[in-house]
Amino acid sequence: MNIAAMKRALGPPLCLLACAAISLACGCRWFDTEAQLQQLCAQSDAVLVGQAVAAIGPRNARRSPRFLGDDVLVRVIAWKKGPVRRDTVVVMQADGNCNRPFVAGDTVYIFARAIRGVRALPRQDEEHSYSYFEEEKQVFYKDGGAAAVQQYREWARRFPAITTNQCTSFTKQHRLVPAFFLALKEK
Repeated sequence: MNIAAMKRALGPPLCLLACAAISLACGCRWFDTEAQLQQLCAQSDAVLVGQAVAAIGPRNARRSPRFLGDDVLVRVIAWKKGPVRRDTVVVMQADGNCNRPFVAGDTVYIFARAIRGVRALPRQDEEHSYSYFEEEKQVFYKDGGAAAVQQYREWARRFPAITTNQCTSFTKQHRLVPAFFLALKEK
């Protein structure tokens, strides 16, 4: 349905809300085949199954009592790929509408990129006004000032640090992913 058709069907006020919701939607590519998941696995530095157990950082952006936030500690249930095998990892996510909404107790299947460093958000960066992950350097740029950056560096020093989002981490409701993880051999 195009915007004009929505406007006729819903009227201007509801059309405005519908259009806003569409524009805020995450633009993830969905993984519907084993071949797509194999490619995602090959491109990931870490592949694991875990449960979010605690919120981290100075901003605990809780949207509900069960929601832990975007940046969390994850207790690892099983490693499928990754150089560092620890029982806990820290997940840091760039600010945006594609963040994985971590919920306490949910099992999450994570394909992640390793974070090699945490730096302060550059002051003169007109492209980014919020936290982001730079793929090429594998550096997580954190907003929120020096104290926030120092806290995130400390988390990354204490635990292996990874980044993911709702496009590359899944719950058991995605039927293909749990079966794919069962079939994966540890690397």
